[in-house]
Amino acid sequence: MPNIKVKSEDWIKKGIELFSQGGSDALNIEKMAKILNCTKGSFYHHFKSREDYIDQILEHYYNSRKNMLESMGKLYNNPVEKLSRVLIGVFKNPRGLDFEFQLRKLAERYEKAKIHLSSLERERITYATVLLNNCGIENSSLRAEMIYHYYLGWYQRNKFKQLSDQALYEEVNKLSILAGIDLLL
Repeated sequence: MPNIKVKSEDWIKKGIELFSQGGSDALNIEKMAKILNCTKGSFYHHFKSREDYIDQILEHYYNSRKNMLESMGKLYNNPVEKLSRVLIGVFKNPRGLDFEFQLRKLAERYEKAKIHLSSLERERITYATVLLNNCGIENSSLRAEMIYHYYLGWYQRNKFKQLSDQALYEEVNKLSILAGIDLLL
């Protein structure tokens, strides 16, 4: 077996970065090999094909977001505090939505991307629904979906801005209306 300096994780991390910037068209193996200072052979040592590589990027991204979601609220027992802290955390550290914008475009023509996107969104909305249910909120599923869509739009409007804590808290106050509960700040 050849001594490969660049690991599959290095390829995947660079792939996530480039995919976020330009979608699947940005995943040019030859250019990426130059960026990673390795040969194209390194790529084919780790991945069967470009499609296999894209699948592994999608899987890695999906798992990282799923794990993040699962760990966000574990520190809090009070349901209102848990919901509040999760929402504040999501708005304070918005990451990955440029990747997801590109994923939406890819999902229009690639079934595996569509499956990952659908699963990710379903899990997020379900998680928010459970948090709202635990707070005793009616129509929690509908409210969770509204909060999720509000967040997607908010991110697009604010992704290039450096927002103050005050501005973030104002957004969470708006979410109190959508959630139907006074969130803890």
